[in-house]
Amino acid sequence: MRDDRPAPSGGNISNTAHGNVGVQAGHVSGGTFHVSLTSTTTAPVALPEQLAALREDLSRERSAGRIDAETHEAASEEIDTADKGIAEATPEGRKRSLLALKRLLGLLGDLASLATKVASMITAVKGLS
Repeated sequence: MRDDRPAPSGGNISNTAHGNVGVQAGHVSGGTFHVSLTSTTTAPVALPEQLAALREDLSRERSAGRIDAETHEAASEEIDTADKGIAEATPEGRKRSLLALKRLLGLLGDLASLATKVASMITAVKGLS
């Protein structure tokens, strides 16, 4: 059933949205409209660049005294292994990278900011085909 009553004039409409919103309206009548949205997300950073950034973050954490020398050395070796496996671009290389990243996650579990980055890299490696 169509409602032909005139739209109320005046008044305020307040909407809050997070992310893409197709239409927010108080009153829409008589006509056709189309909504086209583009993605606002950026392309993911390539894994080698993420690993290089993680290596820098790891060095900063070591310099700040938040990780010990042994953990820094072991984590650096895992980053090297993951980087080499990604560079190979083979299923075996990806498996080695994934295992290295999982070990790295264990080493850096106490540093939430680094552990989060490693976890996202694990997800990215799992998504490689």
